[in-house]
Amino acid sequence: MERKVCTIGEWLDVWYEVYAVPEYAPKTLEIYRDARKRLSRRFPEIESTPLTELLPVTYGTFACTLQSAPEFAAYRRTCCAIPSRPE
Repeated sequence: MERKVCTIGEWLDVWYEVYAVPEYAPKTLEIYRDARKRLSRRFPEIESTPLTELLPVTYGTFACTLQSAPEFAAYRRTCCAIPSRPE
């Protein structure tokens, strides 16, 4: 039997339902849902990346790209744990 490889997008959905919903307040969940929608619109290639291909360098490259995306300014620390650069 062949195992299915989960993508980053699929894992984010599982994480949200299984881990976030029972633990976080409704406002926090709203922020996570909004960030998730923005992520899939702005970075569709991340959605389809298999988790097995997520390497530190892959994440680092994505984090740098996200750091400069203005539509993610409000989510950097909350959702991505990417420290904001001083402006």
